[in-house]
Formats: sequence, C-alpha cells, structure tokens
Amino acid sequence: QRVLTGVEPSAAATEQARAAVMATGGGGLRSRYRLALVAAALVAAVLTTGVTLAASRTAREAVGLEGGRPRNHLPRPIHAPLPPGANGFATVIGHSVWVATPNRGRPATGDFAGFELSPNAVYAAAGVRGALLALDPASLRTVKRHRVDGTPVAISWAPIGIHIAYIARRGDGYSLHLIDGDLTHDRVVARHVSPVKPAWRWDSLAVAYTTSAGSVRVLDLGHGRTTTLAAPRSCDRNPPSQLAFAPRGTMLAVAVGSDAWATDTAGTRRLCLPPIATNGITTSGGLAWVSRSDVVLTTFQFIQRDRILPHGGEVVRRVQAPGGIVAIAASPDRRSLALALAGDTTYVVMVDVPDAQTTTEWSRKGAHTLPPRQLLLVAAGTAGRRPPVTLIWR
Repeated sequence: QRVLTGVEPSAAATEQARAAVMATGGGGLRSRYRLALVAAALVAAVLTTGVTLAASRTAREAVGLEGGRPRNHLPRPIHAPLPPGANGFATVIGHSVWVATPNRGRPATGDFAGFELSPNAVYAAAGVRGALLALDPASLRTVKRHRVDGTPVAISWAPIGIHIAYIARRGDGYSLHLIDGDLTHDRVVARHVSPVKPAWRWDSLAVAYTTSAGSVRVLDLGHGRTTTLAAPRSCDRNPPSQLAFAPRGTMLAVAVGSDAWATDTAGTRRLCLPPIATNGITTSGGLAWVSRSDVVLTTFQFIQRDRILPHGGEVVRRVQAPGGIVAIAASPDRRSLALALAGDTTYVVMVDVPDAQTTTEWSRKGAHTLPPRQLLLVAAGTAGRRPPVTLIWR
C-alpha cells in the first residue's frame, strides 16, 4: 500500500493490485509464504502498470511541475514503448542508443559513433572505430561488419533501402561515402564535408550533404551530377545543422541556427522560412516535414508549422511544447511528432502535429501548449553535459 501510494497509481492499477493480493489469500499457506506472495503480487502489479505510473510522474516533470535532479552517470532508459504504427523508434543521446521494436518491453541499448534505422526498421546501421555495422534492431546484435578507414559518425539510409550514405571521420577530416544496403560497393563520393547527417530524397535518387565550408550540395545519382545550393541573401548564412527533403517533390529544407530556408533542388525557387520570434533565443531543436508543403520548425520550447507557397512562406500555426526542444522527428504517416525535451533529464514525448485548419496569431501570453500524448523515453543526463540528441522514427 505504501509503494502504491508513493507512485500515485490510477484507479485501474489499484484494482489490479487489490485483486492480485486477494488472490494470494489461500488458507493452507504458511504466514511467511503468504507474505512473500503478497509482496510479489504488489511488485508485479506495479511493474504491470509501470508505463502508466511513470508517464503520470514524468509528464508532471516535463511540464515543469517537478524538477529532476542531476545524475552523475550516463543516460539510462526508464521505459520506451513503441509509438502506435511504428516498426522501430531510436533515441540517440551522444553515443548512447536506445531502440524500441515491436514485441519488446524494453529497448535494446548500445554505444556507437553513428546510428541509423533502415526503412521499416528491418536492420540498423551503426558506426564504430574502423567499421560500419549492420545490426538486428531488436537486439543490436551484429549481422555484418564492413571495414572502414575511419569512423562512421553520421549515417543515412535511403528510403528505398538500396543505398546508405555515411560520413567517415579520419583524423580531423570527413568524407562522404555511398555503400549498398548490403554493405558492399563502398566508395567515396565527396571529401572535405561536414559531419551533418546526409538527407535522401524520397525516391532515393539524390542525397544532400554539407561541405566543410558550410555550403549545401546535392548529389543526383540519376543524372550523375552534383549541384551547389546557396542560401537566400536575407537568410541566416551560418553553417547548416540539419538537412531534410520533403516527403514528395524536390524541396529541401535547411536548418541554420534558429532559422531555416528551403529550396527547390530541381529549380531556382529559394525562400527563407518565417522565423520563430523567441526574444533572442537561438537554440534550435531541428525541423521535420509533415506534408509535401508544410515543415515544422522548433526553437527552445516553440513549435511553428510553416507552409511553402509558390511565392514565399507563411506561418500556419505556432504553439509551445512543455519544455526545451533539442530534437524532433515526424511519424511515418506525418500525423505525430516525437520531441526530445532536455534539461538535467531528457524526456522523449509524442505530440500531435499542430493543427493546420486555422491560422492563429501567436503571443507569448496566449500561445497554446501541446500536451504530451505518450511518454516514449526518460533518460537521466550527466550534470553539466549536454550531448546532441537525435530521434529516428520508422
């Protein structure tokens, strides 16, 4: 009873615990065995309802009602249920990886320099010193090992699955490689690149990457040519931090600081996406496409859905999340978003995509806050250390 009171179970959890306790009340058992069974039943009841109980508490922490204490060890998972309709979901914090797959109660964990899930999460690709690995995502067991002259630090699997683009670090330099999905025919296609994760076009016939000088380039495999894309003059011209192709068409979005710009890689149309007004806060949580024309931008705790029009962009809606956003990923059906909210503790929550039915004027006082729909992961961070976070949803 004391344990259940401490974790504030729901009414359903209480009934389950009570039924489990009553079921152990057989008359022929000795008192000590009966006591042991009662304790075991209580523990089982708490574990059975662990997802609900943890979500209740961590949701309060995520919205700032309870503060988490800094911990002096590497991040570790609390639980990681798989989002509905997903084949795999990965959270990468620094080099630490958690992968949730169907029919598995807890995620598989590992440490890699780079990580990626294949389409439909059939396989995973991971980088370690001197090798690119193909893994079973359910166990992270190595299926195949490919020797690399360097360390793969950023990996991107083509949507059709026929190619993998990865960036290998060797000394202080980086090079872009293409390799077939079965880890054969490895070749270097560009040198002097940056370690930003490459982005594939939806048809797997083009891949975008950034150079060490900060420019964006697109390698068109169908035509065998490379095109350099320049940011519009009025946009933030700092080095890109993220690249993302639209789910259809040829539009590419580029995150730069707290701003972003978009360009049609098959034409000349370029535009700065409407920025998020955050009173000088420039910490970006990245961007995610939610339709062929709509892209979601994040900065600090703010989420903005922008729509790309023939002659510019407009804000569809601005909302707030219940914490500082450091990473974002859209669901395969583009109806949900996974957000990593980081502080001393990192929470990964699932929220609805901001509604596009009405355009709302945003103000700090009247902004709508998106409630978390599902808690996907809780990981305790090391005090004073803020490693990069990546979310991968398949």
